[in-house]
Amino acid sequence: MLSTASVSVYPDTAEATLYGGPNVANDAVITGRVVVTGRSARQVASLQVTLRAQRGRRFQGQQSVTPPTQLQAVLVADGKAAVTHEQLSARAHSWQFSITVPGSTAETVFARTSFVAYELVAEAGVSGTFAGTVQSKPIAVAIKRAPPPDSVWAATAGAALFETADWRGQLQLALAADSRILHSDDQALAIRGIVRPLVKGLQLRRAAFQLVERIVLSSDSSSASRTVADIDVDIDPDQCTSSLLKQEGIALDHETSTERTLSVPTEYAGIQYDVHRGPIRTYHELALSVSIVDVQGSVHNLRLASPVFVLPRPCRAALPRYEDTPADRLVSPPALRRDSNFWDQFVLIDTTNSSAHARPEPALDACPLALQGYRPSDLSQAPPPSYPGAAHRIERTVVDHADVAQMQPLRRRRSRERLAEPFVVV
Repeated sequence: MLSTASVSVYPDTAEATLYGGPNVANDAVITGRVVVTGRSARQVASLQVTLRAQRGRRFQGQQSVTPPTQLQAVLVADGKAAVTHEQLSARAHSWQFSITVPGSTAETVFARTSFVAYELVAEAGVSGTFAGTVQSKPIAVAIKRAPPPDSVWAATAGAALFETADWRGQLQLALAADSRILHSDDQALAIRGIVRPLVKGLQLRRAAFQLVERIVLSSDSSSASRTVADIDVDIDPDQCTSSLLKQEGIALDHETSTERTLSVPTEYAGIQYDVHRGPIRTYHELALSVSIVDVQGSVHNLRLASPVFVLPRPCRAALPRYEDTPADRLVSPPALRRDSNFWDQFVLIDTTNSSAHARPEPALDACPLALQGYRPSDLSQAPPPSYPGAAHRIERTVVDHADVAQMQPLRRRRSRERLAEPFVVV
């Protein structure tokens, strides 16, 4: 009975993590094995494994914007094995492979119309009956990026988040969280919002915490935002002293605070990792949104937001241990590489003479976080990579839609009243 050869590739893991900043990162290694069945080892003339860009998905309306990638590992050349192989049976053999992924490789990310993705495929040239080239089924491999777990970036971004803002001298908002980093595991993130009235006569109608994702496409300079998580804070009607207040909200006679827990595994479904370089970029922010009624009876929707980072949890088991290093050595300052080019798009805005009615400068339009108050100031004092404002205290003024009506058209309200998304400017 004649049998054709078949090739299968089995990576040890379905992802590879690049540890470092957006511009400078350590290389990652993808390891695994290739199994060839239906042929003896002598009949395998050539064998190689390739990490390549995935093709566009025509029927799903998605195009691939993955940079050209062709990383190969040659296992057999001219009938001679370049690596050791293992005989699984009389007509089945296994070869180990290892592919180095450069630190400059763009991360895997999927948008609605385009994506960056990679796949592993093995190709074997066989001799004998049914000689020719046999290719394996492509296996998807995700390329991710994360800061080193013991880096200054991780320590700074992992510190507690606390942002404050003042609205017209009438109200103060504060947003606090245990960390700016969200991991895709079973660890929940505790968040807290504080509403502090500075004048009498205000009422609170609604409050909510939001986790917002922003995706920017470099090809056509388009962007899209979506609210991934919307956690409402219940307003207790029993705290209202009259039927009118039950419709308008509770009276803000003193500071009001609320705490909620963001269940990361539940809300993480569909969220992209943070990606700050490449054809598709993604950013995230945690926001406190409130709806209040002033003393004149006008409704104002306010929003205080601060950047957070959705990152893969680092695998500490894969990191080198101290006893594994042959010796310690000091690195001279000229040998250090600082990932400062990332900060060309982020500058801290001077809040001294900022005006709520002023339009943002045209040069800021290309910066995804321009309206949130970030621009480059002094690169010598720049925070660690991909962490806007880590080394600075960012003072912001919350502005509602009434102040920026000329900057963006209002959306049509739905039957169920929802908070609009006002700008946050400084």
